[in-house]
Formats: sequence, C-alpha cells, structure tokens
Amino acid sequence: MFPLCPAILLITSCCAITQAASIPATLEDGAERFEDRRKLSDDKDKGSIVGGRPVTQGKQRYPWFARPGYIRKGDYRWISCGGNLVSPEYVLTAAHCAVKGAFEKDTAGFMIGALCNGESNCGEQQEWREIDYIITHPEYDEDSMSHDVALIKLNEASNQMYVDMDKGIISSNYTKQKKLWAVGFGDTEYMQSSNDERSVLKHARLSHIPNNKCAKSLAHPIEDYATCAGSAGKSACLGDSGGPLHDRKNEVLVGVISWGINCGEAGQPGVYARVSAEYDWIAQTICNSHTSPLPPFCDGYVDEDDKSDEDDESEEDDESDKDDESDEDDESDEDDESDEDDESDEDDESDEDDESDEDDESDEDDESDEDDESDEDDESVEDSPCDSGYVLFKVDLMPDEHNESIFFNLKRSEDKVKLLDGKANKPSTLQSHETCINKYEKHQFTITDIENDGLCCKHGEGYYELFCDGNRIYYSPFDTKGEEVKKQRVKFMPSDVC
Repeated sequence: MFPLCPAILLITSCCAITQAASIPATLEDGAERFEDRRKLSDDKDKGSIVGGRPVTQGKQRYPWFARPGYIRKGDYRWISCGGNLVSPEYVLTAAHCAVKGAFEKDTAGFMIGALCNGESNCGEQQEWREIDYIITHPEYDEDSMSHDVALIKLNEASNQMYVDMDKGIISSNYTKQKKLWAVGFGDTEYMQSSNDERSVLKHARLSHIPNNKCAKSLAHPIEDYATCAGSAGKSACLGDSGGPLHDRKNEVLVGVISWGINCGEAGQPGVYARVSAEYDWIAQTICNSHTSPLPPFCDGYVDEDDKSDEDDESEEDDESDKDDESDEDDESDEDDESDEDDESDEDDESDEDDESDEDDESDEDDESDEDDESDEDDESVEDSPCDSGYVLFKVDLMPDEHNESIFFNLKRSEDKVKLLDGKANKPSTLQSHETCINKYEKHQFTITDIENDGLCCKHGEGYYELFCDGNRIYYSPFDTKGEEVKKQRVKFMPSDVC
C-alpha cells in the first residue's frame, strides 16, 4: 500500500458544482484523500473495501445504499463514490465527491439498493433515480475537509427503505470497543492493480476510535464534525467515499466516509464526517424542500413561513368544526353525568386489581431491563454475519519484508472451490481476510511462499493465524528451521474446531 503517499481521500468524482480540486495543502503532510484518479472507464468492475467480505455472505442488507453512476451508450458507468438514502427524495454523500463534475452529466443518478453488478442484483430489489440538483454543505472546506457532506436531490421519490440518522444521542455514548461497519464497492487494497471485480458490495467491521486517539495516530487534528473508526487490516478505501459508517445494532447512520491514510494499515484509522454534527443542517435542508408526506424527522425543522398558508386555510375549518362539536357536547352532558355515577362504582371495585397488575408488570419490566442491558454488552447480538449453518472464517497474516512472494487460499475439500484467494499486499503489515463457510464441510487452507524462505525469520518476524467464529484454530510462524519452506496446508472441519 502507498508507503510514500500519506493518505487518500476515499473516493472521488461526484457532484458537479466546482472544478476538481488539487490535494489540500493542509492535508498533504498528514493525509491525502482516498481519491481514485483513474479514468471512470478503467474503474469499472474492479476491487472493493479492504479486509471486508461480500454482503451476500451474510444476513445483513443495505437497501438504502446508493451507488452513483451515469448512463453512457446504454451502459451503466460507476462514479467512484457511495451514498446513503436518508429520505425518499435525498441521498447523503461526501462533499468532496459532490464537487466533482461527473454528477452534472444529464444521465447521472443513483442505483439505490445496489448489491451486485447486473440487473438481477443478486435477487435484491434496486431502483434507478436520476439527480435533480446538488447541495454542498455551506461550510465545507476542501483544505481542512471540514463538513464533508452534501445532499443530492433525486428527480423522483425512491420506494426503497431509507436509513435513520444519528442525532447524537447514540454516538455520544460510544466507547472504543463499539463496533461499526463501513460499506462500499471501493478497492480491496491501496493503489490496487489487480483485476478483482467490484461485482459485490462489501462491508468491514471496525472499532470506534475516540477523536483524541485518532488525531494522535494520524498526526492530524480531528474536530468535532468528524469521527474515526478502524481495525488492523480493515478500512474503507479508494472508491468508498460518501458511503456509510453504520451502527448495525442501533440501525442508524453515524458517519460518511471521508478520508484516511494507507487503507487498512494498523494504527491508521479512517476519518468520517460525523452525521450528528451535521444533523440540523441535513434535516433543515431536506424538510424545507421535500414534497408531502414529509419524513418523520421533519418535526421542528420546517420553517414557520412555509406553514403559515396551510395554517390560515385550516383555521376556518377548525372554527366550524368547533361549532358543530359544541352542539353535540351540550346534548351529551346529561348522559355523561349519569355515566360517571355508574362508572365510579366499577372503578372502586377495580382499584385493587389495578394495583396487583402494576406489581406484576414491574417485575416483568425489571427482568426485561436486565435483558436489554445484556444485549448492549453482547456485541455478537449485533454481529452475526453468516447465515444459519455457516461460521466466520478469518486469516490474520503478518508477512515479512518479502511479502510479494506470499500467496494463500481457502478451498472446500470436496470440490476444491476457492472461497478465499489472496496475497500479502504489504511488507510487515498485519492484514485480515474473512469469509463465511459451511460448518459441516471440510476445508483446506494453503499458504505458499514462492521464495521458499517462509514468513520468519530471515527477513522479519512474520506469522499467520486462522480463526473460526473468533476462536483461534491454528498459528504458525511458517519459518524455515534450517530447511526450505514452500507450502503449508491446514485441513479442518469447522464443526469440530469452532
């Protein structure tokens, strides 16, 4: 991964309001945008998020994920960014995407609910909506990357489910152990040169990083309008900007992918625009230009001037309704008095029953409170990525300085189908790869060194570990021990070792 280039802005090209900007001076020494500088035609169908796994391998879906693109000669062309449907008529993305020219094309729009390439979309519903206009945050600064958010108005309301946004009540209570998910179609490694297809949406499970710790790691100030997340070997990367940082357990959008340093490198968290910091602007902008019915979050965000005409029209109706109601009230007063006498006798009899019911309910409430608390502590409730009958397999690989000679794969033993196929992509840097595998099928993991000197110890202290549903099932330094080393195989049955 980019050892010399400090960082790149996760994803580029997007909304056209200003011309493409050069790398901000204030970021040149500490971080560069995860910006994909290749031509859009060269971008098509390559790569995806670093250290993640295909969304199709588990139960989780993102029907509100919005993949930008445009139609050229009848074909869909991806614009290297992501987005989030936050109301039927608006997509939230990164401002540094929005200031690019590609979104100004007449045929530019979003594929909402995108999961896989092609019309079938792996069996999930998706729909195309073109762009009406673009609104970049008024305080967005491309030098400091402050307020890196923009809203895209769609030409027609979407029927897809939209994602709820964090108002600050949820994310303000995060600890460093909190798990969040970055989602996108971007590169699987920094400065990717492989022909891996960007055919499936991927996601990576990251840890929340407090801003002060993040600033220290990146040697760059992290203000309140941003938030950070990262894990060794996992991150968003080129082509992911504008996409989501999602709190799966609370089902809210907490961040918009913005920028970072050397995708997936240990100690280099990614930086995200904090949704709660921009919530008022987002809600105010959407709610004062949205057609009816307004989203529920618009309460309190619609300008009073816009309401006044509707209020005037309804006042006359309200007055006539009151007159009609008053006649009925007069007639019913006598009936109400007699009803009250009858009801009082019944109330006296039911008081004792009500008190015992309250006692029973309070006991149930106490028990449910304990259950709720245990759910919050148990992150596994939130993270069950594999379908029933499947388990999560992970390989952690720490190569030595000769990383270019290390290759690995995971196969089903019965039919030799490859479930993982990769290589060590950076020297002396921990990387992780995950996939869901059938619990009741035998598997074989193979690691190969074409230079025959292993991971350790001539050129560094390397090793690899294999995990099954979080349990370590194998560890090896893959060292020479005085003999040539070319290949190691590990055979296992998940149901026996997980």
